[in-house]
Amino acid sequence: CEKGTENFVFYYIYEAIKHQVQSRLDVSSAISLGIGYLAGVATITTITPLEVLSTKLQVGAGKAQNALELLRHVLAKEGVGGLFKGYGFNVMLCINPAIQNTFFERLKELLLRRKVQAGGKSVSLTAFEALCLGAFAKAVATLLTYPLTRVKTMLQADKEPTMLKGGKSPRRRPTPQLLKSLSFSHDQAPQ
Repeated sequence: CEKGTENFVFYYIYEAIKHQVQSRLDVSSAISLGIGYLAGVATITTITPLEVLSTKLQVGAGKAQNALELLRHVLAKEGVGGLFKGYGFNVMLCINPAIQNTFFERLKELLLRRKVQAGGKSVSLTAFEALCLGAFAKAVATLLTYPLTRVKTMLQADKEPTMLKGGKSPRRRPTPQLLKSLSFSHDQAPQ
């Protein structure tokens, strides 16, 4: 439900901004990235509280048995800011769908141009081509943003990121102060 809501809000905002921009200028890769980023920031601002609660429920953070109980607990313990834990990371991660959409659109343009040059009658993607391009574009975007996603999730789950599985790394390092400040949470880091 969370991801479906996020995708709906993102694409609704993205298409609305893109429509406005296209009526005034040509949409280059840089402009497309900017549109995707703006749509992502607007989306993440509305979705972050749901994501924080979902993450806490999935990892069993707190003693809450359901989302409403967890919401009350977070508000009582951390205030409204607790619902936006990791928001700074989410704002930076808005580049993920921007990369995905821009990469998809550019690959689609290239493929359609080649189809026309080859004398093809079809000037649209088949369902399979769209699926493959979409999957590849998402894989590239995810690969580029995964490290930041991991740190954000650990922060939201109230866990300290570690270097090795199990947290037994001799090189265990605390989260840098900069990353903690990006969470918009002023709580102490988990020990």
